[in-house]
Amino acid sequence: IPCNNINEIAIYSNNYYKTLFNHLENLNLSLCNFGYNPIHSLQELTLLPKKRYEIMYNYMATVGTLGQSMMKATGTVQANLDYNSQQDLSNKFKISMALSPLIGLLFSNSPFKDKNLTPYQSYRNHIWQNTDKARSGTLDFVLSENFDINDYITYIINLPMYFILKNN
Repeated sequence: IPCNNINEIAIYSNNYYKTLFNHLENLNLSLCNFGYNPIHSLQELTLLPKKRYEIMYNYMATVGTLGQSMMKATGTVQANLDYNSQQDLSNKFKISMALSPLIGLLFSNSPFKDKNLTPYQSYRNHIWQNTDKARSGTLDFVLSENFDINDYITYIINLPMYFILKNN
């Protein structure tokens, strides 16, 4: 549901959780939020049945140590931000990049892996730090004073591709 400000987001979220918790209570269930599957090993989890995911999964093993865990075992939340100009887009992208580590810390609630406690407050954050150095983490140039969204577009265009599918 589109929201115009942080207060509307808070109202919507609170109403959503109130309804959800009422339903869970009626079913004698509870909610456990984790950004990483804390119970199952990577071998026990299946990859979503998409050809591109299979290609990406195999490639992930060549560019980082935990990309395959990211694909099978992590959860995520996405935010979509509207913009009204290229400058507005650049500003919102920069702010989002700057806030991303803070948001990760605020919601660090996945210290478990394979039913065991890890040394990480968030094993999910650890995974993302070791997925693909070229495609994850904070991009310092985005935080520069003169950042423009075209800088990011140039960066993306120059990244090596995961795959090109030809002839089917």
